[in-house]
Order: sequence, then C-alpha cells, then structure tokens
Amino acid sequence: MIHGLALLVFFRPFVCSLVLPGRNLFYAATFFGFLVVWMGLRKTFSPEKNITAAAAIFMGILAVLSLLSDSHLIAAATLSQYVTGILLFLICRTLPYDHANKIFNIIIAAGITISLMGLYQFLFGFQNTLDFMRSVKIDDLFVTQEIQQKRVYSVFITSNTLGNYLVMLLPLSLTLRNKLWAIPLALALLLTQSVGSFMTLLMIFPFYAYQRRLFNPAVFELFAALILIGVGFIFWRTQTHMTNFNLAHSFDMRWQYWKETWALITSHPLIGTGFGNFDIPSSRYSHNIILQLWAETGLAGLLAFLYLLLTIFQQGWSSLTEAPDLDRSTALLFSATIFLLNNLIDFSFFLPEVALVWCVILGLACNRSAPTDDSPMPAENSSVPTRTA
Repeated sequence: MIHGLALLVFFRPFVCSLVLPGRNLFYAATFFGFLVVWMGLRKTFSPEKNITAAAAIFMGILAVLSLLSDSHLIAAATLSQYVTGILLFLICRTLPYDHANKIFNIIIAAGITISLMGLYQFLFGFQNTLDFMRSVKIDDLFVTQEIQQKRVYSVFITSNTLGNYLVMLLPLSLTLRNKLWAIPLALALLLTQSVGSFMTLLMIFPFYAYQRRLFNPAVFELFAALILIGVGFIFWRTQTHMTNFNLAHSFDMRWQYWKETWALITSHPLIGTGFGNFDIPSSRYSHNIILQLWAETGLAGLLAFLYLLLTIFQQGWSSLTEAPDLDRSTALLFSATIFLLNNLIDFSFFLPEVALVWCVILGLACNRSAPTDDSPMPAENSSVPTRTA
C-alpha cells in the first residue's frame, strides 16, 4: 500500500483545487477513501495519547459545526479535507523507517518536478499564455500584470502559492546527500517574486542555523546574501507602477481582508459562520489562517486547532533527540513552521494541493521510527534524491 500512498502524495500538488474543481473532487475522494482503508487495515494510531485526543477533539468540533452549516454539501467536502489531513498526519507519523524515507523523497521529487515546470514557464510559457488570452479575448488585469512581471506560478493558482509551497520544501532539499537538488527549488522560488515567502525563509534561517549549530563563514555569507536579495525584492516591489505587483497595494488589500474578516468574527464569535459560509466582499480568503479559522469555525474550532498544533509541535521538539536522522527531522519541523508563518499573510492552508503536503511533512517531522538492519542505505553518488542516512 505504500506505493499507492506515494503516488497519491506525489500527484496531489498537480491538481489545482480552484482551477480544476471536478478533478480535485475526484482526487480528494480517492485520497480520502484510500486513507480510510489504510487506517482500517493497518489500524494506524499515534502512540502519543495527547495527539490522538487533540485530533479527536478538533475533528469532533468540526463535525458538529458542519451539521450547523447552511451548506451541508460544502460543509461535508470541507470536513473531509480536514479529516484527510489528520489521517495523513497520523499515518506518516507511524510509518516504518523505509516507508517514511520513500515518502520524504517523493515530496521532494514532486517539488523538483514542479520547479522545473516553473523554469520552463519563465523561459517559454508566458508569451504563449498571453497569446492565448488575446486569442480568446480574456481581459484580466491581475493575470496580465502577473504574466508581464514574469512571476512564475507553475501548476498553482498564484505565484505566492507556489512560493509558499517551495519555501516549505527548500530546507528539506538541503538535507539530501546531493545538495544540487536544491538548485531548481531555489531558482523557482526566486522567480515567484513572492516577498512573503522569501521573508519567512529569512526569519526562520537564523533559528535553523542556531539549532543545527551551523556557525561558519559560509552560513553567514548565505544569510547576508538572503538579506540583500530580500531588500532588493522589497525595493523592486515598492517602485513598480503595476497596481497588483506593488507591495504597498498588496499590504493595503490584506489589511482590508483582515478588517472584513474581523467584522464577520464579531457577528459570530463563538461558533463561526460554518463551513462554506465564509464570505467577505473583497476576497474569497482572509489571507490569515487564524482569522479565517475563527470566522468559519468560531472560537471553539480555533482553540481546538491551536491545541492540536501545540500538542504536535511540543511532541516533535521534545523527542527530537530520539530521531534517527536529526538533520532531517529538524528541517521537517522548521518547514512545517515556515508554512504556518506564511499563512499569517496568505491562504495556502485552505488549498488541499499544498495543505496536504504540509500534513505529510508534519507527520514525518514527528516520526521516530528507527531503521532496521536491512534498511537500504542511500548510495554515495546516487542520481536520485535521497536523504542523509
């Protein structure tokens, strides 16, 4: 069954939920059904009772809220996404060492593939897209300006979504034996021109270096380079005359989303609006995970989610010394943190093509399965992504 799980995890980012809703519904149903069968056959449960209890509380609250929703069909679909994520976390949390290694390599392989598609888009794809838009008379200012600025988005809905996805995978690629696999991820991340994703990486990097005791000139030079690139991005984005690309405009719009979401929260503070009822005038998303969860699930749902996160991260960090691969486990925990920080200003948490990858990373970050005597060791000069043994 591990091969089926690997295939589903690999192709999940390629099915854009907003562009291909029909295919996404089919894929989501297939994924959910597979995980339910896996849990039934393998009886996979987290050995930490605190995590199991926190997950049960969160899912229970969501189930009750879905019954109170005015849109039962949308509520059921949304609830299934959350359940899929929790099941995926629990399964990856308890995978044997060899299987966890396979899934780890699979998510990086998918990231490299998507990065190469983004590089192709940057070199050849944008002009073809503009020509197609003109031929069918599509006039969308946001899309046109994104393409004119050559902001790569590959298989995702926006360049910021691609940036959120890649910045989550970049630390993982640096744990591979062959560090060259990180190059396409880094290049595609730069080409997204996503200031939020880049600044999140800049914020996390010093903590990661300190945790891993990476005190050498090369690390400090890399950090200085990141700062210079970040400053350059900010200056470039503040000077442009393209409305949707201007950094000040981007901040103003997010501030508007947050104000509108807060107004929604104040009208339904305890139980929220219910799944499928989140609606603000300016956007489909709040661009803040805390505000949107509060608005949709109320204070009860938000507190249950925060408790679940706190329990998972506490277990992950407290047992870090028990990890068979300390470098990989540390990178996984930091990657999971990067995703959450990004979602304070974006909405990739509500896109299953990215959020489920995060659930896999979170599960692997807490996985403490030890290698067996017959576990295959990665070859020294392997030409495929393999993690450090």
